[in-house]
Amino acid sequence: MRSMIVPRTERITISLPRGLLEELTAALGSAPANRSALIQESLRFYTRELRHRRMAEEAAKLDAVEEVALAEEALATDLGSWPEY
Repeated sequence: MRSMIVPRTERITISLPRGLLEELTAALGSAPANRSALIQESLRFYTRELRHRRMAEEAAKLDAVEEVALAEEALATDLGSWPEY
């Protein structure tokens, strides 16, 4: 039988508008998850999306022409001059 490792959690208090709490309760419906689990999963999703959005914003700042030129320069480099590992 596999043992489940439960990550250490911290207890926090949050305030939610009544309407949002009602949406949360409705989203759970008859699902076996509890509010904490749903909020945890929502925060994981949100932070993952936030990281992706920030990466996309940084990528948009890159100059595509310059990036292609750098890549072509690297490909044109004599591979024999690279150190062997």
